[in-house]
Parts: sequence; C-alpha cells; structure tokens
Amino acid sequence: MKRAHAFVKPNLIVIVWLFMQSAVASPVTNGQSSCLNNMASPIANFCEVMANELWRGAKPDKEASAWLINQGVKTIINLELLHDDLDVIRHAGVNSSNSYTVDYFRVKTWEPLYAVAESAADQDVIHFLAVARQAKKPVYVHCRAGENRTGVMVAAYKIVIENNTSDADITDIISEMQSYKGFWSDATTRYIKGLAQRRDEIIRAVDSYELEPPTTIGCHNGKCESAPDKTAF
Repeated sequence: MKRAHAFVKPNLIVIVWLFMQSAVASPVTNGQSSCLNNMASPIANFCEVMANELWRGAKPDKEASAWLINQGVKTIINLELLHDDLDVIRHAGVNSSNSYTVDYFRVKTWEPLYAVAESAADQDVIHFLAVARQAKKPVYVHCRAGENRTGVMVAAYKIVIENNTSDADITDIISEMQSYKGFWSDATTRYIKGLAQRRDEIIRAVDSYELEPPTTIGCHNGKCESAPDKTAF
C-alpha cells in the first residue's frame, strides 16, 4: 500500500484547524513529561519509549544527531511536513574511531489531519508503523518539538503494534501523550481512541504496506555521508 494526500482546499483546512485550536485546545502547563528514562539526552523531549526499540524527541541539530548516532540509533524517522534532516546529520561530529550506519525515512504528516482528514491521517500512521516495525532498531522518531505529531505516533505504536487497547490502556496512553507540553485538541484524543476501535483494520494495513527504501547514512572517520542513490522523499 502507498499513501497519498489529496488536499482539495488546504487553506480552508488551515483556517478550520486554527479555529479549533483556539476553541478546544488546552496546553499542558507544567511542561513535565511522564518519561521514565531520558538517557540523559541533550535532546528536548527525548524519551526511551521501548528499550533498544523506540526513542522519541524533538528535531535534532548536528550535536543531537551526533549524540543519537554515538548512542547507536539505527533508524531516524522525520515526521515534519516540509523540513529535512539530511544536511544536519551529514555534519554530525560522531566518534571518529567507530563506523556507523543509519537508515533515514520521511513520514510527512500534518497535525490538522486528525481533525479534518482521518483517512489521510490513517495513511501517515500506517506508514510510520510500517517503518517502525520493519526498520533496524532502535528507531528515533521526531517532529519539530517532539510533542504533538510525535506523541500521536508513539500512542499509535502502543495501541496498534503493542496491542494495548483496553480502556485503562487508552487512558494511560492519552495521559502520557498529553504530558508533553503542547496543544492537544479534542479531535486528537478522539482519533487516538478510534485507533483502538480500528486496531485490526490498521494492523492489516501495516502488514501489507510496501515500504520504500531508506536513505542510508554512513559515518566513517568522524564524517557522515548519505548514499547518493537512495531517497527519503
């Protein structure tokens, strides 16, 4: 399965989303996430979601990219709609005595989808879950701040891949998701609850997803380069 976005009136979607944010979104005021292990990371909102499997956080700069690579990250998933990481990663100052290989994927997603285009949001979630399931571990997933889009994908991972679908599970997952500062709309919460109800449908789509090849980044002698014949777009 391949995903495709078809936005007939994107400007209208933006207006609707901004209205909904002002009307129903509520910020988490304490700014403290419920992360149990941040691995003393320099990355904002970093958390080890699953040991040796899934990490989350904000968009890495070159120092943060070097930290991830030196920590042994094997796959990076960028959720940003417009901005790429490759140039930053290429300038990461990694440990010169070691060689590293990192796979890089783009899953271009957009927060308004959860309110106005559930089917398109599903395709992004399915794409992310297919990468996270098949990719080399550990996987690092990020958006810009490591809050909303990243939080939705981590919640989806816990529901769909880990099959945490009881009412108590969903309450805990939403609470954890919203513990990261940011603005959370009622539409996002409804979407997460809906994933639990549609889990069997989503996992079938994940199982059948035709994954694109990653961009492979190789780091040797303290320098990183991406393979010229692969693309993440």
